[in-house]
Amino acid sequence: MPLAWVDEISGVEPAINFLQGNGYTSQIWPHEGVEKQFLAYLPLQGWLHILTQYILGFSIYMVRFPYAIYLLLGALFLYKALKKTNINTLVSLFIIILVLNEKSLFETTRGIRVEPITFLLLSISVYGFSTKKIYIVALASSLMIVLHPYVWPAAGVFLFACFYFWNKTTKHPVLRFIKPNILWLMPVTILVFFLFFIHFDIELLYSQFVNQAERHTSFGGISSRFYNHFIRRFWPYYITQPYVPLLVYFALGYSIYKAVKMEWNPAVIAILLTHVVWFAILGPMHRYDSVLVFLSLFAVLPLLSSIRLPQQKIIYTLVALLLFGISCVDVASRQLMATVQKTERSPEKFLTWLNTNIDKNPSIISGHEIAYYAAVPNDNIDFFLFNTTPYRFDFDTYQNLYLISEKTWPNHEVVSKYAVQNTVSWDWIKNSGTRTYKSLYLLKAKSVQDYNHALRKMKSANTAERSKFTYQ
Repeated sequence: MPLAWVDEISGVEPAINFLQGNGYTSQIWPHEGVEKQFLAYLPLQGWLHILTQYILGFSIYMVRFPYAIYLLLGALFLYKALKKTNINTLVSLFIIILVLNEKSLFETTRGIRVEPITFLLLSISVYGFSTKKIYIVALASSLMIVLHPYVWPAAGVFLFACFYFWNKTTKHPVLRFIKPNILWLMPVTILVFFLFFIHFDIELLYSQFVNQAERHTSFGGISSRFYNHFIRRFWPYYITQPYVPLLVYFALGYSIYKAVKMEWNPAVIAILLTHVVWFAILGPMHRYDSVLVFLSLFAVLPLLSSIRLPQQKIIYTLVALLLFGISCVDVASRQLMATVQKTERSPEKFLTWLNTNIDKNPSIISGHEIAYYAAVPNDNIDFFLFNTTPYRFDFDTYQNLYLISEKTWPNHEVVSKYAVQNTVSWDWIKNSGTRTYKSLYLLKAKSVQDYNHALRKMKSANTAERSKFTYQ
């Protein structure tokens, strides 16, 4: 069970505020105006949070559970698409394994990021193309418009392809523009609903959305952008999953070759346009790579359909097992670590301890994202991210100012220390640097001044730690 982390809390918080009757707002995001409306993200992810939390109820498990479902549904649609493309069953299963173990897709699933939703919509699109069901493609592509800008190039290509294929089958010249009412109604209806949802506050949308986009933009000249897009972007893969960048490079070259030969198709255009837009605009955010991986796979499907396995089953069985093992090394090692640290990672046990030790009088808490799950069910407890300013709470109005910290702080009372029995003693686990809930302190500040001083120190240390990574 992964630890609760910032993307998880930031993603679900506006939806929880909405369900609590406080509007689609945020108290923890830094953008100006989020306390009025949260518009830094496009809303599809938030809408799904609202729906699933309304149905499933709020808990750390129920927040994460839908993302496992998106992942599995995406795998199902991808498999059905591969079978429709006449790809060998064993090859199809192997592709599914590679995709599900792809580093960025697997990691972002646990962070309730948009990638699993994107994977599902792209899988539905590929299935729609393979079965010639363009309305399915149009619906999935229309939803992509309100999901994330990084998938707009593919969504635009897929929508255009739907209209193109419809026009080819419609002989009457007037009907070519009028008849496909469902096709053009899908994106229009979704966009109009979005505008009503945000009360047509375009100015606020622009300010928050642009401010958020600036944090992910590309930078530098042509050589710098080339390095960032084609080399730096894939740094997490080169050791554990080198076949991922190789697939992306190969698919790009193959698509350029098809374009030069004027053999266009939606997959070829989508991957080329995505590369062009990302090269010019999107910074080297390695967590987004699953989109490039999936579009690359879509582009090379014709080549995969031509694969014919040898008759000797023992040969391709051994090869498949070897490749399966290689693809699972990174994910399997993480899963092994999580399994042996199960007691230390249990959110349920930690939240029980936290709820037992927090005073239920008006209190505010920060220091670790899991505290959000303790704050939401209690009207007297507020939560904020210590490393995200400005803080939108007046600390003077609270009786208790709590911090969850890995160490003690001056002028902070130690309320309790989280103790875990039977902790893991393996050296390779200790030396890995992985964090658990083990040995976290619950502290209470003696004054607002002491609280602010500790927050500044914690924020400074967190900023220094994040600066060690080049992909923030």
